Amino acid sequence: GINFTNAFYGAEGFSGSRVLFVNGAIDPWHALSFTKDPPHNNSAIFLSSTAHCADMYPDAEWDPAELRQARQTISDTIGKWLQ
Repeated sequence: GINFTNAFYGAEGFSGSRVLFVNGAIDPWHALSFTKDPPHNNSAIFLSSTAHCADMYPDAEWDPAELRQARQTISDTIGKWLQ
């Protein structure tokens, strides 16, 4: 279960920094990821209307507003990290 997975892969002791966890409600992997603010200098974005990797595709006119905003947040966050 989730407790075994967390113990085996070290989820409870995550020490990475400058990681942006982007998850969608339609993506089954979100259950194994950070969906709220993770520790250290990391961020999490949870999108209620998208699936796996939707944030990585180019903008399309039919994209939900939250997806467009997430892409902007991702760009802004990475830009700050690179300064």
